[in-house]
Amino acid sequence: MDDVTRAKTGRTIRAGRGKMRGRKYKTPKGPLVVVGEDKGISLGARNHAGVDVVVVNNLNAELLAPVLILVDSLFTQNQLLKS
Repeated sequence: MDDVTRAKTGRTIRAGRGKMRGRKYKTPKGPLVVVGEDKGISLGARNHAGVDVVVVNNLNAELLAPVLILVDSLFTQNQLLKS
């Protein structure tokens, strides 16, 4: 719950010219919820700031590490189920 609170209260005004270009606020990322099948959990999670819900089949490296640039990394459903 600390990540959700940080995402809600951590909204700051961006430095530089991004404010003029429609990117005024920076919001920190919160927790990522990975589900096998979406049965309405995304409807419950969208009310919380920073919470992202992703189905396993749509999971990619950008969602797992949004700041890092991952090269030659492949996340498949079989690898995630093994760990």
